[in-house]
Amino acid sequence: MSKEYIIAEEELRELLESKAELWALECGGVDNWSWYDEARSNIEDVPEDLSTLYMEVEEN
Repeated sequence: MSKEYIIAEEELRELLESKAELWALECGGVDNWSWYDEARSNIEDVPEDLSTLYMEVEEN
C-alpha cells in the first residue's frame, strides 16, 4: 500500500530537479566512471519510517 506525505513545494521541486539531473548524468555515462559506485556508497540511506521527515496524510 502506497502512503502519501505532505512536503513543501520548494522541496518537491528540488527533489524533481535532482532526479532529472541524476538521470541526465547517467544517460551521459557518468555511471561508468571508476569512482561512481564509491561516491554513491557515501549517500545516507533513507529512513524506513518517513514520518520522522514528513507528515503523513491521514486517509478518510
